[in-house]
Amino acid sequence: MKHYIIISIFLLGILNTEGQDNGTVNFKEEGIGFTIPKDWIGQALEEAYVMGSTKKAGMIVMLFHPAKSLEELQSKLREGLYENDVQLSLVGDLKQSATNAIEGLYEGVVNSQKVKGHLFGVINPFGKGVAVLSIVAPEKYTIFTRNIAVEVVNSLRFSKPSKRDLSKEASQFKKELTNSKLVYLNTGFTPDDSLDGSGFSTGYEKRIEINLCASGNFTYYDSSNYETSSTDTMAVGRGENQGEGKWAIEDADGDVLLVLQDSEGDTYEFVLVYENEELFLNGKRYLIDYAQCP
Repeated sequence: MKHYIIISIFLLGILNTEGQDNGTVNFKEEGIGFTIPKDWIGQALEEAYVMGSTKKAGMIVMLFHPAKSLEELQSKLREGLYENDVQLSLVGDLKQSATNAIEGLYEGVVNSQKVKGHLFGVINPFGKGVAVLSIVAPEKYTIFTRNIAVEVVNSLRFSKPSKRDLSKEASQFKKELTNSKLVYLNTGFTPDDSLDGSGFSTGYEKRIEINLCASGNFTYYDSSNYETSSTDTMAVGRGENQGEGKWAIEDADGDVLLVLQDSEGDTYEFVLVYENEELFLNGKRYLIDYAQCP
């Protein structure tokens, strides 16, 4: 079980005409403020804040991340950003751009479109950190792509988050999730795109199940499967991980958390969010089923 920086939005769409911002933006509950660049507009989405311009190519995406140190953030960003329609790989290595920030060049595919851009990860001394990603079509990439991200990063202002009473929300989560099984499923397929059919196609499936029992105990099951094939070869892989321990619902740093402590004493935290009547743990959508408890 890991923390991930998640992008699960279509980055290259057109901003809606309603709810657009310009100038200064403040997330009081997060203690984070910043300024939208001139000639750009912004809009808050479910899991990110997106900025676009009618005069300049590209898009800027701001995300929150849980890392508390540059070392932790660096470890995650080196893995790349892979989630559903987002497949971005680090080009070269990361470098430290400030005492509380690192940056890197990324290339890949977003919503079936090739992109290239810069990502800055910034540590917030008061809570959640910020990742600023500036992307554009590869043929339109210039130094401006990085510089516009720098402008947003330099405008960041951090302060202590405005606390809100989450006790009722935490109690509601506890009531609804007791004796529930939380299921995450992610599948995909990459076809052979070679001209002569001599390349490889790959299919994969990732499944996570968490049983939250009324006794306060939980069980965890994680499986990964993949199959790679070509005209004359095939490779199949499978991995499994499972565990058990105690679970609890807590509120901390302005979030409601599902806290799992396994039998070896390791603790894992998941931010719980309901969006459009769907449950998200650290940005990943989970289905709710009946728990399999003894």
